[in-house]
Amino acid sequence: MLSSPRGAGLGPGARDTTRLAASDAALWTEILLLNRDVLLPALRALEEPLGEVERALEAGDATALKAWLATASDWRRGLDA
Repeated sequence: MLSSPRGAGLGPGARDTTRLAASDAALWTEILLLNRDVLLPALRALEEPLGEVERALEAGDATALKAWLATASDWRRGLDA
């Protein structure tokens, strides 16, 4: 079961990004299964970048975190281009 860490509040951004979690599970199960050929490679592609963040957090490496966030920011800005 997913839960928020103790003491963690959810602001508007988190509520927006998690709104699908409140949707119909049966509908999203079907959508996920119908799109698994696209979703599986996309999920696998996230494993290494998330691992980079995990390792940077464990090490307290602010430089690596800033670099990761800068890359994510560039990617996000590219969506609007």
